Amino acid sequence: MGFDISGDLGELIAMLETAEQEVAEEAEGAVEDSIKEIFEATQRRVPKKTRALMESGRIEWKERSGNVRSASIIYGNSDTDRIGVFYAAAVHEILDAQHDPPTGAKYVELPLEEGTQRFKERLEKAAKNALGKKTI
Repeated sequence: MGFDISGDLGELIAMLETAEQEVAEEAEGAVEDSIKEIFEATQRRVPKKTRALMESGRIEWKERSGNVRSASIIYGNSDTDRIGVFYAAAVHEILDAQHDPPTGAKYVELPLEEGTQRFKERLEKAAKNALGKKTI
């Protein structure tokens, strides 16, 4: 079993490299949209008794190697208030605390789990969009 490639192998490799770059560019938008959507869901769920916890929420983007970035959804201000970080973690984990719906514990974890399928769908669509531009 195998396959034959006829034509210019260099052209095929160049097309694959271009497709890889286009998939990466399309995927970047899908990732950003998904992270923002998940963050908005955490903002709806985060307990709001004093609004301080909600107002401490943010997305942190970090550059990695090349054009790879990572994103974190953070609650509590770790730069100036370590107690805020501990409080954010405790509120997230204490399941029997009373909260007014839709707020509650697991205010990051549940939106992340719920957003995972939509995230996968966006990445799949991004790849199909990028690859649909090329005939290999």
